[in-house]
Amino acid sequence: WGNSPTAAEQKAALRSPRRSLLRRSWSSIKFDEHGHNPGPHKNILGDAKGDSQIHTPFVNRKASETEIPSLKLNASEPQICEMHFWQEIFSAVTMLPVSMLALWWVLTLTPEIEFPQSIWAMAIAIWAHCPVSMTYHITNGLNAGKSYDPFTSAFRLADILAIHGCCVAFGWAVSHGDCFFTEAAAVLNLVCMVRLLWDFLMGKRGSQQDLYRVCCCIAVYLFPMLWRGDFVNYLGAFVCIGLGGCFQLVDETLNGWGHGLFHVMLTPYLFFLLRSAAANF
Repeated sequence: WGNSPTAAEQKAALRSPRRSLLRRSWSSIKFDEHGHNPGPHKNILGDAKGDSQIHTPFVNRKASETEIPSLKLNASEPQICEMHFWQEIFSAVTMLPVSMLALWWVLTLTPEIEFPQSIWAMAIAIWAHCPVSMTYHITNGLNAGKSYDPFTSAFRLADILAIHGCCVAFGWAVSHGDCFFTEAAAVLNLVCMVRLLWDFLMGKRGSQQDLYRVCCCIAVYLFPMLWRGDFVNYLGAFVCIGLGGCFQLVDETLNGWGHGLFHVMLTPYLFFLLRSAAANF
């Protein structure tokens, strides 16, 4: 380290991406006629030593001086919304058939249904979630290509909170008002909602973990269908939500159309849920 580097060594250091700090060091360090840097340096213990010690000319003496310009530049760059306009509009519009199906079930309620409150609970939850979801996707579409991060948006927060609310209402409906299960599902979804709110207030960016918690809550509220022996409706709902999840997984491959196709699968999915809630067993 005490000898002056050769021209070949300097070129090799400049070509190495892991030694970007060396580029400033060669120009800032001055060597005497013997190839040594006579200035004092600090060793690991922080003691000032002369030239008799092994020098470390490539390490800045102050931590504040050790800056990587490329990282600093990336941190200051604005977040560009990578959503696509028409794909997001499609995701918003595909929420309407779900609300229309819920309305049809409410309008065609018959006296033979022993627990009509379940249909009303699901319909109200859907109608509350639909405008929130549509607003979120329309906002994403309008901000496509602009300095906007949908994962820090309050509309995304409201969308996922509404989904957790639907999980509680759907669980109460398909369990035919079972108090023990409804309370357990409510506690689970409340914990997820608090976690989501806390992350948002702390300025944390939304992540896939939020969606994983939603998937867990969906699996929980579907369980009463198995408990009641409603295997046909459970299988139908499982296949629909599974296909929708596959579309969501390949959303990037489908150039942003996957999420809208996931919404399309929510209509038959809701049909099986409503039929299970209306079943007299």
